[in-house]
This record gives sequence, structure tokens and C-alpha cells, in this order.
Amino acid sequence: MSGFMGSGVILWLLARDQRFPITLRGMLRPASDLYANVIKIGIPAGVEMMIWSAGNTGIVALLNKLSDEASGYFGITHTIKIFNLSIYFGLGVATITLVGMAVGAKDLLRAKKTGELTILLSFGVCAAVGTFFALFPDMIVGLFLNDPEKIQQLRPLVYIIALTLFPQAFNVVGGNSICAHGDTKWMLKTQIVGTILILLLAYVA
Repeated sequence: MSGFMGSGVILWLLARDQRFPITLRGMLRPASDLYANVIKIGIPAGVEMMIWSAGNTGIVALLNKLSDEASGYFGITHTIKIFNLSIYFGLGVATITLVGMAVGAKDLLRAKKTGELTILLSFGVCAAVGTFFALFPDMIVGLFLNDPEKIQQLRPLVYIIALTLFPQAFNVVGGNSICAHGDTKWMLKTQIVGTILILLLAYVA
């Protein structure tokens, strides 16, 4: 329902904005070059997310062959890690916006400094969250489990999660900085390679 309401508000705002008048002629004669650029940039980004989701689904499928408990543990650790991602995801959005504006203004030095700043800020977030994870692993896992024995089993994984926060932040925020330059194919290529490697390692492990 919120999606329908939000879409309605956006359409209403566009319709009343005189700077971008919506006309029948404009709808019948769209700017084909603009559509081509949107597709060129958007499709690789969309396929990248599909591959990321497929990789996680593949890991769950491999774990399901071991046991339902193994795939459940993956769901818990994945949720814990995504919690950190949710915090600094806004920094990734800010990176695309600010770096893109700087690139559009041909101020590459400002674009570089902005990208570096957002990466440092994301590392700060990861340091704070990682410290919290390391200090209170039992409490965090206890949000998902009540069995003390299983909490003890998952405790080492929380420490590993704390370490993996930093490369994940660099990938997300740094990748958004590259996307802000109009290059989404680079992220797609690295996602393909990374997903294949992770699935191979998961299969062997």
C-alpha cells in the first residue's frame, strides 16, 4: 500500500512541476537517447543485484543439503550483517548524489575527496558496530535464539562478521562512488566474479 501511495505522490509532484510539463506530444515522442542512457546504466545495476540475490540463494541451497539448522544459522548471521549495511546505506546514497554532482560539474577533485570521505565515514560506522558485535555477541545472537548451547556455537561467527563489515563497506560505498561516474558495468563484472568464487568456496567448504 505504501508503494502505491508513494508512487501517487511522486506522479502528482511531477504533474504540478511547471519546469517539467507533461504533455501528450512528449509522451508520444520520448527522448530516445535519454531512454538509451537510462537503460545502459540501469540494466547492469539491476542485473548486479539479481546476481547478488542469486548468490545468497545458492548458499542457502548448499546449506539446506547439510541441514535446516545450517541454513537457519546463515539467515541469522546474514541478518546481523545486513543490520550494519542498513546503517551506512545512506552514505552510499550520499556518495552517488554528491560524487555525481561533482562529476557533472567537472570538479573531479571534489568528487575524489567526497568518495574518500564517505568511505572513511562508513569505516567509522563499521568500527562502532563491529566493536558492539565483539563486546556483546551472546546478546546479539540471543535476539534470534533461546538455546544457550546454540548461542555458544554462533558466537565465533559474530566475531567473523565484525571483521567482514569493513570490506563490505568499502565495496558498497566505493562501488557507489564508481557508479556515480556513470560506470555500472564495473560493479556488475566484479559481482559476477565474486559470486562465482563465493559459491565455489561455499561448495568446497
